[in-house]
Amino acid sequence: IFPSGEKVAEGRMRGPQNSESAGRSSFVPPPHPPFEHPLSRGERGRTFCRTTSGQERAVDAYSAGYRLSILSAPHRDGDRPSCSTHPPIPAASIMTTVQHDHLRQFTFEIFKAADLPEQDAGYAADVLLWASLRGVDTHGIRNLKRYYIDSAAGVGRRDGVIIPDAPLEFDEESSTSAALNANGGLGLSVSVRAMNVAIEKASQSGIGIVTVRNSTHFGPAGYFAHMATQHDMLGFASTGYFFPHGQDKGVVPYGGLLPMLSTNPLAMACPGGELPDFVLDMSTSLVPVNRVEMLEEDGKPIPPGWIRDNDHNVTADPQAICKVEPLGGAVDYGGHKGYGLALAGWILTGLLSGAWRQNPKPGRVLGSTPELKHGFAQEGIGHCFAAVRLDQFGDPALIRSGLDSMTRSLNESPAADGFEQVYIPGQKEIAVEAERRAKGIPLSGSTVTDLKSLSEEFGIPLELCE
Repeated sequence: IFPSGEKVAEGRMRGPQNSESAGRSSFVPPPHPPFEHPLSRGERGRTFCRTTSGQERAVDAYSAGYRLSILSAPHRDGDRPSCSTHPPIPAASIMTTVQHDHLRQFTFEIFKAADLPEQDAGYAADVLLWASLRGVDTHGIRNLKRYYIDSAAGVGRRDGVIIPDAPLEFDEESSTSAALNANGGLGLSVSVRAMNVAIEKASQSGIGIVTVRNSTHFGPAGYFAHMATQHDMLGFASTGYFFPHGQDKGVVPYGGLLPMLSTNPLAMACPGGELPDFVLDMSTSLVPVNRVEMLEEDGKPIPPGWIRDNDHNVTADPQAICKVEPLGGAVDYGGHKGYGLALAGWILTGLLSGAWRQNPKPGRVLGSTPELKHGFAQEGIGHCFAAVRLDQFGDPALIRSGLDSMTRSLNESPAADGFEQVYIPGQKEIAVEAERRAKGIPLSGSTVTDLKSLSEEFGIPLELCE
């Protein structure tokens, strides 16, 4: 995968800086640094994709405008807590904080040092920071090392080895749709580019639907759906995988015992007016596997009923996790609904994308075995993105105002015991983001350890707040 064979710390292999691997061409990013100038809603940069014939194709990139919410609101002098470089690593249960702008820059530099092209490094850093700012810690900076940098180094995970300079190619295209091949590229940045294509098609034709095959873990689905709201559009994003032979950790089908599905999350976003956007981001399983992993790392107990062991017994031991039930439970509480949602998401992300294929590359097939079953296997993780212009259905301002009316009505409705208020999806995250901008992003001891390791390996300073 990395032909130079250059060895770095921890046995990593890094490719050449010109990113020419196996005869393939990488993206041609625009010359500006991806983190310097956030744009207002609707302003665009340019990015490039290559068709399967090798022809370069320019598409408008909308993600720069979306970064406004991440990069704005700089601190005034005196606002920051005192910071130092590499304070002692705390216990798992103790949280250390880091300022969001520094963490974004650190993450960007780490991705660049791991041979990701500059614009893609910016996209990837924005996705992870968005999650960490909003309190979606299961899909944020926590995953930088183990999900992305280690995988790009060839260490590999169950999500597949990442190829940093992989080209994003068009397999199929129409005025309203596209089917892309990520060629094993970083799912974070691949998905930003794919959503850009969906938004561009929606801006021209009213709707854009884009699938991606042969990709890797794409982080928080909500980020990509939320991108569309910056342009008066509904947004949708989903990702999924199907393991026909089973998997050591996964979601069991309704009525079944073998883990055969990933958590197959889906996200939908709708722009609000004066009140927050609606941003639904949910797994189709009872709980995401990485939430169990995060609780284990932080030394916190696993709630009863979340996971099952290999013998299908309910367990609170994270080391014994083998099976996660579909949303609603495998049998008792409507698990057929979560199971149905998981399969519907996979039809969009695995089947329509072409990831489920008769001639997959064995090295890109995940799960217990790369062998075909009934003539098919899945090549890499699949994604699906969609954008729909609001003005096809009426005045966008009126639609946004209508969403606000719904939100207010729900907020004012009586709250049940143990709840302070009724919220819409994505609303509570706004308050979390405001607090984390002001006070810093809290990091667990295990995440601090990972970031310190990356800092030392790549020689990039990390400032942690006391």
